Formats: sequence, C-alpha cells, structure tokens
Amino acid sequence: MLISPYASSSQRLYDKISQAISTPASALGAPTVASRDSATVTLSVEARAIQALLQNKPDEVNASSAAGFNDFLARFGEQIHAQGKAAPMLAELPESADPARLALAHQAVNFVLSKVGQPSAYAEQSSQNPFAELGRKSLSRIAFDDSGTFTSAERSAAHQEIQAREEDFTKAVKAQQEALTRRDKSYSAFWQQLTQTQAQATQLEEMTETERAWRGWGTLESVQRDVARLKQESPLAVPAAPEYRHLRSPANSVLAAVSEGQGAARWKMVSIQELAADNVRLTLIDFAPTPVDSSATTPTSHRTAESGKAQQAQVKNWLALYANVSRY
Repeated sequence: MLISPYASSSQRLYDKISQAISTPASALGAPTVASRDSATVTLSVEARAIQALLQNKPDEVNASSAAGFNDFLARFGEQIHAQGKAAPMLAELPESADPARLALAHQAVNFVLSKVGQPSAYAEQSSQNPFAELGRKSLSRIAFDDSGTFTSAERSAAHQEIQAREEDFTKAVKAQQEALTRRDKSYSAFWQQLTQTQAQATQLEEMTETERAWRGWGTLESVQRDVARLKQESPLAVPAAPEYRHLRSPANSVLAAVSEGQGAARWKMVSIQELAADNVRLTLIDFAPTPVDSSATTPTSHRTAESGKAQQAQVKNWLALYANVSRY
C-alpha cells in the first residue's frame, strides 16, 4: 500500500502503522541502526508507560525524594569516582524486556562515566546523554523519581542535563541583565532582581513540585506576581526572558526511542508530523505473546478478512496507546 503525500499527518501516520511490523520483544536482537539519511523510531508499550508516568502523574511534592536528593547525588558521585564502571549503583537495570529501553539505560551509564573521564561500560552503546531532547519537566520527573522506575544512572543523566541547560540559561540571563544596565546604570540592582525573578518564573513553569521543594523556591504564582510588580516599576520596557533550550516537549507528540546509528539512541518526544515523515521508519515492539494461527484450514477469503480485521485492531491498539487522532 502506498502512502499518499497529500494525506494529513494523522492519516499518513495511520497508514505507516498499518504497514509497520509489530515484533515481539523476545524476538528482537540488538537495536536497529538507522541509515545516514533516515531515523528509526521505536514505539513500544514500555515507552507508553513511561510517557504516562512523565505526563499524567499528579505533580505533588515527594518529601522524601526532595530531602534525600543531595544524599543521592553525593553517594552516586562517590561511587563513580571511587569504583568507576564497577560502582554498584551502575549495575541497576530497569525491569523491562524492551531492548530499546535497556539500550538507553546502558547509554545513561556510559554517559555518566564519560563525564568523570571513565571508560564506557557498554562498548556497543554511545556515551551521549539519552535524555538530551526531553522537555525540562520530564527531566525533572526522572531525576527526582526515587520509586525505582529509573536507574540511578538515568536519574543522574537527567539531572546533569538540567544542570547543563541551567548554565546556558543563566549565561543568557546575565547577558540580558548587563544589556539593561548599559542602558541605565542607576537601576543596576533593579535589573538584576527583575531579570533573575523573570528567569525563575520561566524555570518554575517546567519544574516539578519536588524539585521546587529541593531548591527551596517559592511557588510559580508568587514569583509571577513579583515579576508583574517589577515590570510595573521598571522605567524601561522589559524584554521577555531569554530562550530556554528544550524547555517544553512539542505539542501533539509521543515518547519514542530514536536510533541514530553508531550505538547512539535517545528518548525523544516525537511529533505526529515527524512520525509521518517519509524518512522515518517505525518499529513497533509488541509485548503480548504472538497468538497461534488457528485459521489454517479456513477458506482463503475468510482468512483474508480475518487478517484485515486483525491489522485494523493492531492499528487501533497502537493509536490508542500513542495518539488520539481527533486531537490533530
């Protein structure tokens, strides 16, 4: 079946899922490596479960996680520096049969080792941060989730990605403050307060309540009120806060594992439009056991009809897991 280039993104995605091969996790070997001019996107039940956790879990303060986060970071850092890839906390693996999920967990281990100058533990995986393209709140949920859903290496990798973005954002805010000061030096202290408060509001918009408690910051509402007050007091028009890299995940997107070749993979919120693109190859990982074909003696026409129904059911199943088409 050909996919019309004139079809809507949702229809093109529906057609692609219809044609994609659903593979039992037990039958998969090493993650598929994408060609140079394409990407392989893996959709699996595991990714859907993680997406539900990242997006739908009530955002409430986990007091034990907030209180124990500094201790977690210290213990993790001490183990890595003292024992390298033999650190017990690096031996943690997710309870999953999804090869893409396991590969990304291995990649998180390699990443945290690379940041302290240690050799990789998994030669077949890259040392890139697998969380580098997730939205900030997703990173915050991973880093501060002490339930065991994510490994210690994954939590550390998510936190390090937050730190890297914060450093970039802080530099941009500082540059903005200096530009305002050059325009009116008599308000130097005021510009510092305004730009930093405005920046904090941006961060709080995509920060979990647990991270906020750990940082000891006020609520988003209270900081936004402070920003509004400061803007009213400003003698000059106040520019918006600088751009924050990957602040939010794209709208109308699903969580997927994206293979980029050379052992590199990453979690990414992929938009429906991107999934429907011609250069994206879909891989569906099915965790349900493959049913035995009991229609071997059934007339061909009936088997064809049953096969069509089964394919439609599969498509509906994946769309129910990953996208509500009526939203697009």
